[in-house]
Amino acid sequence: MPKVESGPRKLSSRQRRSFGLKLFVAVVTVLWFVALYMVVVRFFS
Repeated sequence: MPKVESGPRKLSSRQRRSFGLKLFVAVVTVLWFVALYMVVVRFFS
């Protein structure tokens, strides 16, 4: 169990980078879906 606690602390910089990348991908995906939704609404309304 102590290894599990010390692990994330050592990889904090890598986790921050990966978390930022995941957050960026999530935001882009959400924006893409919103844009697609807007196009669909304009087409079918």
